[in-house]
Amino acid sequence: MASPLWVILSLMTSMSPESKVIKLPRTCLPEHYELKIDLSNPEGFVPEVKGSVQIRVNCLLNSSNLTLNWKRLFIVEDDVSITAFDPKKPSLPGTAVKMTKADYQSDRDFLVLNVGQTLKKGSKYIVSVNFSKTLGIEPTGLYRSFYYDSTGAAMNWIVLTNLYPMNARTVFPCFDEPDLKATFNLTLIYSPLYNAISNLQCVENNCKGYLSETSVCRKFASQAPIAPYQLAFSINDYSELVETDVFGLKIEGLTSDRFDELDSAINYTNTLLEYYHDVLGVEYPSDNLTLVTVPAYSWEFSGGTGLLGVPFHEDDHDRMHLQLARGLLRQILTNRVTLESWTDLWIIEGLTWYFSQDALGADSNDAFDQCWQFSKYDALNTSFALQTNSSNATIPPLREIGQKTFCIFSTLANFIGKPNFLRGTRDFIQKYQSKSIDFKAFQSSFISNDLKGKDLETLFESWLTSSGVSVLNVSRNGNLTKLEQIQFGVFNQSRENCRQLKVVLNQTSLPLWIDCTALSKAINLNDTPIALTGNESSYFKVLYDSQTYAMIGKLLKGSNNLSTSTRVQLLNDVLDFAWMGYVNYTVALDLVSYLQNETEHRPWNTVLGHFDRIWYLLNNNSERNELKKFLQVIITPIYKHSGVFNIFEKLSKNTQKLHSLLARWACRLDLENCTASARRMFKNGLIVPEFLLESVIREGAGSGNISDWGHLAEMNQSVNFVHRAATLIKVLQVAEPHELIEMVLATFANNLNIQQDDHYKRLVIDAILDDVQLPALTLDVMLSLFGEESGSTKRSIIRQMVERITTEDDADILLRLIQRFRSDSGDVASYNEDVANLRFNLDWLKRRRDDFLEAINKNLTT
Repeated sequence: MASPLWVILSLMTSMSPESKVIKLPRTCLPEHYELKIDLSNPEGFVPEVKGSVQIRVNCLLNSSNLTLNWKRLFIVEDDVSITAFDPKKPSLPGTAVKMTKADYQSDRDFLVLNVGQTLKKGSKYIVSVNFSKTLGIEPTGLYRSFYYDSTGAAMNWIVLTNLYPMNARTVFPCFDEPDLKATFNLTLIYSPLYNAISNLQCVENNCKGYLSETSVCRKFASQAPIAPYQLAFSINDYSELVETDVFGLKIEGLTSDRFDELDSAINYTNTLLEYYHDVLGVEYPSDNLTLVTVPAYSWEFSGGTGLLGVPFHEDDHDRMHLQLARGLLRQILTNRVTLESWTDLWIIEGLTWYFSQDALGADSNDAFDQCWQFSKYDALNTSFALQTNSSNATIPPLREIGQKTFCIFSTLANFIGKPNFLRGTRDFIQKYQSKSIDFKAFQSSFISNDLKGKDLETLFESWLTSSGVSVLNVSRNGNLTKLEQIQFGVFNQSRENCRQLKVVLNQTSLPLWIDCTALSKAINLNDTPIALTGNESSYFKVLYDSQTYAMIGKLLKGSNNLSTSTRVQLLNDVLDFAWMGYVNYTVALDLVSYLQNETEHRPWNTVLGHFDRIWYLLNNNSERNELKKFLQVIITPIYKHSGVFNIFEKLSKNTQKLHSLLARWACRLDLENCTASARRMFKNGLIVPEFLLESVIREGAGSGNISDWGHLAEMNQSVNFVHRAATLIKVLQVAEPHELIEMVLATFANNLNIQQDDHYKRLVIDAILDDVQLPALTLDVMLSLFGEESGSTKRSIIRQMVERITTEDDADILLRLIQRFRSDSGDVASYNEDVANLRFNLDWLKRRRDDFLEAINKNLTT
């Protein structure tokens, strides 16, 4: 049965960021790049970057044109030329090749240079292109960012590159595919107030011809052929930190004054490299590694081999460690193997996400909780398959690729055993070192005597080439239980889109396989409830009938010997199915009510995240009071027991997260002394633990006392400036009266210079998307910030908003933003049905609200 949300969320795929992967012709291939980038004015209001590139190509076939990748670059046709190249006389200018037309195909990111003569097989040519572009803040390609020094007083600029995976073409015309490698000479021209670094080797300082009062120059060269995306460089004013050596690798650090963070990063890099050496048998692919501190609110800056970004953020070592773990392994893998196409990008990203999580020594089940959120999208919408045979495939956003592949790799590791998954990965890395790889190469590395080829091939293909999310439907008839696989997010149920599922019935029984030859099986279970789906981490959902849900509810309220991960998945699934209309909310609320005895953060986070949306779905205080009564019953016992505002010392990360969550909801539900305790900490200027900061600021700002804004101003100027700013924005969703909300907006406009500073615009947008359920009063802010963002960012913003609309006001905001996006992009046809879809959504949400209120009233009555 198709979910009604299929119609609602059809919008999401149409607006998701995407790139069309169409491979370049293989007629003439690159051998060498001479690249010059002029960044001598990076501080201008709209700084212009000028550059030139000369690419030596070798023609393998006769051709009447030559095709490069190009995107968002300004190129004048007169500044494009092709000349013959004689290897025997490399210093002499070659004969010019007559060009007939330069064809800019923006839909494919192609620059096709048509010529009036044949480019001959076996001949070499030099392609020369002059180009320019605007240096923006969107953290892809070549961009600028800024940072405050540790005092929070001085702001400084930094220029960074992020060319992975398909962004080199936005910086210079090139052959931007992973298997098209060449040598590079890079010349950087920049202000003498700054330094230039690159992952290439420096071969000349203060190069002649570019020295002046406003510019200096450095030249760099690659030691071996690389793909364009593996190039990295930065312009900054950093100083050098002491060096260290590990496994023969020289590590140096560059920072402004973040020496503690950088010293910690260097030490942790040593730990990570030891882990990857011991577990995967790999070493870092360079003799030198430079770690560069980058603003914490920049996107991940993985750089190219030899250069890696370290995010700095007060007390946010977890983020730094995660970025280091992913960045290092991504560089190791992309240098170890060569992708045949960008459509195989999921192999690199999946292994990076999976083993970096393992390297952190953190709770992998905690990371796997993100998979349940992702499975919701898969269930509601036709999602992307990891592997596709289409040469014209759509590449989803990088984070979605990494997250989904992590979920599927964790599932496969669970199915075949983690030791077997590790062995297969090691074999893959060793067997295909310095070779091109694709899906078949990855799959074949896991075949062994223990894992028969045909069985494993079927398993891998069922998970890596299908879309949607698998659902195990469990129904009882007496002692006989039917297990049936169905697929959500696909148009039909068939063996072509099924997956092999490994089901664990209880902790002592052998696993049961539901494969593609038989989509259902009937078994005799007596009275044993099924509450496991495949050990701790399997990426499929389980839909039980009401009888089995009742049995599971008794188990949770009784002995409750289920693991935390199993409890999290049970709660995620039942709430998702209730939201979709497959399970009555009465059943879901009965299952959730066991939480009054729950002491782990993860189950609470799952449930309260769902009720957060329900909260905004309820239109008035009377309706919300019904939800408040229910939540007060289950939250009050643990809130009183935990001492949220009294116990701060020696708390684990898990407990800190739980206390932060409880503080937010306890104050929202008017539980005893919550608001009073938070406001007391706020007014008395007490040292506030980071995990309680949001609740303390929220309650202090929401007091309705205008004089309290003096405290906010002081917090706003503290060292942790950016974090305070983001936290203040979250006050929008609860602050009363309305005049106070307007003061919040005015505070940002005045104190943060939102309208003048692009980074604060991004910060405000991200904070609103994270925590504000689109109240109407944020409309002016969203419209003013939205207009300056790039097209891909706008699509991402709209996509997130589609997931959150709950009221007519929300729909009006979204429609205005869509109209703005439509006007900016000129794409009218794609969004003609937006209004109808949104109105359908609101009607459907009204029915969900009515169902929920009926269930909550029944629960409170019984």
